Amino acid sequence: MKKFSILLLVLVIFYGSSCSEEKDEPKARTGYIAEGEWSIPFTRILDGGPGKDGIPALDEPNFITPSEATYLEDHELVIGYSDGQETKAYSHLVMNWHEIANDWYNKEPIAVIYCPLTGTATGWHRKFGDLITTFGVSGLLYNANVIPYDRNSESNWSQLTLECVNGELIGTKPTMVQLIETSWSTWQTFFPNTVVLSTETGHARNYAAYPYGDYRSVDGLIFQVKDPDDRLHTKERVHTVIREDYAKAYRFGSFPKDEVGIISDEVEGQNTVIIGSQIQNFIISFYNIKINDEWLTFSLPEGELYKEGKLTSAVLMTDQFGNEWNVLGMAVSGPDSGTELTPTNGIIGYWFPWSSFYTTVDIYEP
Repeated sequence: MKKFSILLLVLVIFYGSSCSEEKDEPKARTGYIAEGEWSIPFTRILDGGPGKDGIPALDEPNFITPSEATYLEDHELVIGYSDGQETKAYSHLVMNWHEIANDWYNKEPIAVIYCPLTGTATGWHRKFGDLITTFGVSGLLYNANVIPYDRNSESNWSQLTLECVNGELIGTKPTMVQLIETSWSTWQTFFPNTVVLSTETGHARNYAAYPYGDYRSVDGLIFQVKDPDDRLHTKERVHTVIREDYAKAYRFGSFPKDEVGIISDEVEGQNTVIIGSQIQNFIISFYNIKINDEWLTFSLPEGELYKEGKLTSAVLMTDQFGNEWNVLGMAVSGPDSGTELTPTNGIIGYWFPWSSFYTTVDIYEP
């Protein structure tokens, strides 16, 4: 707690931000604040301190093989994406310092955006209309969450409202790609041919150090948020499914401790399947589908799913028709092989920001 208190004091002085309980709405700071219309409350936009591009995005990220990634321990968290052909992992250790990686997958421009303050990662396509852009870190925050900007139009975007909130593209929603956040060990089980971010980024950073002290484990926040919700610990990691102005959170504790669990649920009228594991440290979600006019009923595959406490396969589910489904929501064997489930807008992150962004936030109760 002492480390966090010292860090908090430094950040308050450096950022000019108060961490005390707010009696009034905070005022926007006087650094880089873009002019024009904002679709989010202007008074809640804060200048985070480092300035525009003060946190440098990775525009040409370098990758290495797992055997070369000696800086990563098995338990370290990574954010992964696979389009079925290329597979890459973005470690928290590196993304804590850069927040955005502008990347390519088979000629498709993708941005991986990570906010260390809210613990949230999203994947967006970088093409809008006929133009391909890159994203940078604006230095601004909204409810403690990163505001990326796109370099083509200089428009500002909110990571957790999933849309452009200022500039010529205001109101535009990015096309999402499904990221999977899990431990480095589990990611390699899912995708043994993966590559992972190198620490050779062209920037002098101590990637072995976490830049926010004890922030991940304590209740305290560096930047206060509107309408905090105390139903769960501030920094509890949850998987939140978003639909319009509604969000539903799924806790790791709702899944079995030592094996994979499958939850069938309804999210705003949509049949949804959520798969997760405490020990393997992942939660993913998809919208269910009908085959032969029948909703799929999922169960764990037969055979040995674990060996020596680790997953043995990326196949996580089977259905009543004998199809086997992998972690990407694709039927990889069975009569409907090649069929794909649609990923939800599901994001893993800390509990605290969701009530500040969405009108209704429910917590799944088993």
